[in-house]
Amino acid sequence: MKTHFGLISDLHLEESKILYTKRSTRHLVSSCISLPDTPNGVDVVLIAGDACEVRYEDLWKLILDKYSAEAELVVVVPGNHESWRSEYTKSLDQLREYGSRYPNVVVLCGDEVSFNDVTIFGSTGWCNFGHDEYLMTQMTASYPDSSLGHIPFDCRRIKLKVNGIYRKLPATRIYQENKKAVKDIGQFLLANVSNKKVVVTHHVPFDDLCDGDESYDSVGLDRNLIAKQESLVMAYGHQHGLRGVSYLGSVPCYKNPRGNFEAETVGRYQMMEFFL
Repeated sequence: MKTHFGLISDLHLEESKILYTKRSTRHLVSSCISLPDTPNGVDVVLIAGDACEVRYEDLWKLILDKYSAEAELVVVVPGNHESWRSEYTKSLDQLREYGSRYPNVVVLCGDEVSFNDVTIFGSTGWCNFGHDEYLMTQMTASYPDSSLGHIPFDCRRIKLKVNGIYRKLPATRIYQENKKAVKDIGQFLLANVSNKKVVVTHHVPFDDLCDGDESYDSVGLDRNLIAKQESLVMAYGHQHGLRGVSYLGSVPCYKNPRGNFEAETVGRYQMMEFFL
C-alpha cells in the first residue's frame, strides 16, 4: 500500500499584512491568503517551510484549520521566515504550540514521525555559507561588503536573546544549526537505509539543486549517502524557482514553492502530489 503525499512550501502569507496597510493593495489580501486545496486521496500534507512568520497566529490558524481537515496527517517543517521578527529559540516552541492544538498536526525540526510504513524526517536544514568565515562576519553587518553581492536578511531579521538582551542572530549560530542538521539527517538515513522514508528540509538539500548561490541556500548533504538510499524521497522549498522534480540517482527530489505573492499567478498554484 502506497502513501499519497501532497507538498507545498513558501506560501509567505505574512505578505498579506503588508498588503493590508496600503489602500491601493488592500483588495489583494484575500488572494494572498488563498490556499491550494488538498487533492482527493492525499493522506499526508507536507509544508516545507516559509508558510508564514510565526508571530501571525491568525494566519497559522487559517493554514492548520484547512489542512488538518483535509488530510490524515499534516507535517510542518519550519523555514527561515518562520523566525523573522521573532526570537529564534522561541519561534520553534510557538510553532509547536500551534501544531499541538490539532490531533493530526506535527511540527518536525530534527525529528521524525511515522505514517503507515513510511518514516518522515523534517529539518529546516539551514546553510553553511560555504564555510566562509569572512562571509559570516558580514551577515550581521549594518553595511556588508558590497563585493559579496546579495546577502540575505536572516541575521538582521531574526533575534536571539543573550543574557537578557536581544541581538541579531549571528551567522555562526545558523552555521551550527546547519552542522547539526547535516549530522541528524545523515544518522537518520544510515539507520533507515532499506526503509521507506521521506526527508523534508526547507533549504535545498544539496548544492547541485541550487538555482543560485549554494552558500546561502544549500544544506550541503552528502550526495553519495543520498544516492545509496533505497525507497527515499526528498522534498524541500526555499528557492522560489521552477516547481518540479529532480533526481539524484534513483532518489526523487521534489520542490513546490508558491513564492512571493503575485496577484496574476496565485490562482495557478497547486499542491504537488507523489506516492511512496
